[in-house]
Amino acid sequence: MSYERSLLNKLRFLLYNSLMKYLKNLLLYISMFFFLLVFTSCSNSANKAKSDLEIYQEMNSFNSTTEFTKFSNSFVDLNSNHPSSIYLKDAFLIAINSSIKHKEFQLAKFYLQKMKSKFLNKDNLDFYDFYDLRLSFFMIKDKNRNQKELIEIKKESEVFLKQYKNSDYSYIVSDIASTVNSSLFLINKNASKLYDILENKNSSEIYKNKNKHLSVNLNEDDIAEPKNFFIIELFEQ
Repeated sequence: MSYERSLLNKLRFLLYNSLMKYLKNLLLYISMFFFLLVFTSCSNSANKAKSDLEIYQEMNSFNSTTEFTKFSNSFVDLNSNHPSSIYLKDAFLIAINSSIKHKEFQLAKFYLQKMKSKFLNKDNLDFYDFYDLRLSFFMIKDKNRNQKELIEIKKESEVFLKQYKNSDYSYIVSDIASTVNSSLFLINKNASKLYDILENKNSSEIYKNKNKHLSVNLNEDDIAEPKNFFIIELFEQ
């Protein structure tokens, strides 16, 4: 009996300790939850207290290169707390370009889609199609090897130039198309040379014929491997 009573007391003690630990953890989690709730509420209240102009000016006061996180947070505050602000359209464009400079292309594409959903109309279709094309071009990881993506950009460029003949962005799209064509030309040229070395004349001719259909107004010997793609450098200035 004494042994059973001792065992029962030990079990009660263990259960009591376990219950107390559980209650302490539960209280800790509840305290943390209310702390975060109060902190978030205070933060949102502080942001809502700022006018859209104040947040927009704050956003522009941050260097979008060295203070990208602070810059992005201010943009999110403006978009969340003042969705009808007259400064929002400019803020979206600044955020997109800053994301591109940081090579955060997926983030830039996300901002572009949000901007498109708010401000798209029949008079600015070319602007959004241009930016979509521009981002797709930037997102190609290796412009000297990724033939499939280059061909897609080439097709999109041709569609844009046909659809928006008088667009302000046509000359930039033409430059993108020329850069893509030059890259495809080099890929085909190098592939043809490789098959010549391997003495596979049929495959070599296939790649030579591909270059005959590219709209590149240069001779084969005039096209050199580009060190940097000038279109990217143009937008990063």
